[in-house]
Amino acid sequence: MSHTEKEISQRISDKSPDELLGRFSGEFIQADLERSFINMMWADYKKNTRNILLVGGLIFIAFIGVDLLTTQEKVKMQVLFLRGIAGIFLVGSSIYLQQARIYFAGFRLFFIVNQAIIVFAMMLIGFMAPLPFIHNLFHLFLATLIFYLLIQNRFIDALVLSAFFQLAYLAASFGVYPMRAVDLLRFALYIAGANIVGILLFRNLNLSRRREYIRLFKEQHLNQELQQTVDQLRKAQQEVKTLQGLIPICSNCKRIRDDSGSWNQLEGYIQAHSEAKFSHGICPKCVKELYPDLNIKGS
Repeated sequence: MSHTEKEISQRISDKSPDELLGRFSGEFIQADLERSFINMMWADYKKNTRNILLVGGLIFIAFIGVDLLTTQEKVKMQVLFLRGIAGIFLVGSSIYLQQARIYFAGFRLFFIVNQAIIVFAMMLIGFMAPLPFIHNLFHLFLATLIFYLLIQNRFIDALVLSAFFQLAYLAASFGVYPMRAVDLLRFALYIAGANIVGILLFRNLNLSRRREYIRLFKEQHLNQELQQTVDQLRKAQQEVKTLQGLIPICSNCKRIRDDSGSWNQLEGYIQAHSEAKFSHGICPKCVKELYPDLNIKGS
């Protein structure tokens, strides 16, 4: 565990997820914790590149399949193919741009603009060709799900892009199709509903990922404390075992020979191999031998 990870685990260990995560966005309240989470998730995304490519291929097949089933004969395949490529470019460019996250400060705005332009281009391609209305709804709805579930965006950014999707789609629809007020309201509710579903899915996914991140660091902190306790017990056990073996001691001066061959006083050897400490005194028998004229009872 690196120094930064140790610091994060210590800060997270004594707090609950509700204290660390915002109620509205489900993201970390402290910016450095949020950055650490995003960096960890991006490292995990790089490991899953093969799965992302597989998802992109399936999305491309879905785009082309719906194009063939819902469009009229006079619509050229070039338009349909261009529409499918735009959807794949939405996924690919957004994932690729995340590599630049750590290199410049304006990444969030740049990331939002990139996705907004691509999705708006997808809508314009559909409205410039005589495609059925349900065809455009499918592409917009699928692009919205891709945006929420596959690409890592901040929650507030997701809300901004969601509003942009709705306004851009309604503006394009109003300019191409003759609509009454009731039709416009019905389409607005449909697109708003699709985005609300995406927002709820995105927020719940956001929240569950961050709760798992908190649980991971709490487990690491507990494991670290447990390892320190085990190391202390092992060290104490080793010190106790050195006093349990066969110890050479002089029969005359009572000095003890250590592992290096040196002879040491008994008290010094015990202090070096245990937590014991000595306070010096003199016993009554030694007092009589050393000081025979001393009256102990009268002293």
